[in-house]
Amino acid sequence: MDNPSAEPTDHQTTDPTPAASTSIDDQAIEWPVRRFEPSGKVVSLNDVVVREKRIELMVNDTPLLAMLALPLDVEALVLGFLFSEGLWRSREHLPRIRYDADAGRAYCEGAFDEDAVESIHRRWTFGTGCGGGGDGAG
Repeated sequence: MDNPSAEPTDHQTTDPTPAASTSIDDQAIEWPVRRFEPSGKVVSLNDVVVREKRIELMVNDTPLLAMLALPLDVEALVLGFLFSEGLWRSREHLPRIRYDADAGRAYCEGAFDEDAVESIHRRWTFGTGCGGGGDGAG
C-alpha cells in the first residue's frame, strides 16, 4: 500500500504502524450547529465537532459488536473493552489485536471466556448512535 497509515496495526508488535489517525485534531471538523443559549435564544453557527467512526469488533473471526468511537488508540480501546467485559482476564495471555482502519474492524484473536462472549451477545442488543451495535432484539 502507498499509504502507510492505512496499514493495520498490531497490539503485540514492538513498533506498531500508526492507525489511520494519530491525533484528535485529525478528527475535528467544522460543522453547522444550533446553539441554545440559557436565555432561550437560538444561534446558528459553525462549531468544531469530532468525527466518530464505526468500529466492528471481531473475536476469532466472528463479529461480536460494533461501536462508535474516535479511531484513535483503537487497540487500547479494544483491550480495555475485552478486559472490562470479562472476555480476557490473564495478563499472561494477551490477545492479538489488529486494527484495519480502512475496513473499520478490530480483529481480536485469543482464548476468550465463552460465557462472557455469550453474555455480551445477550446484553449488548442496542447500539448507541448509528453504530449498529446490536440487532435490537431482547
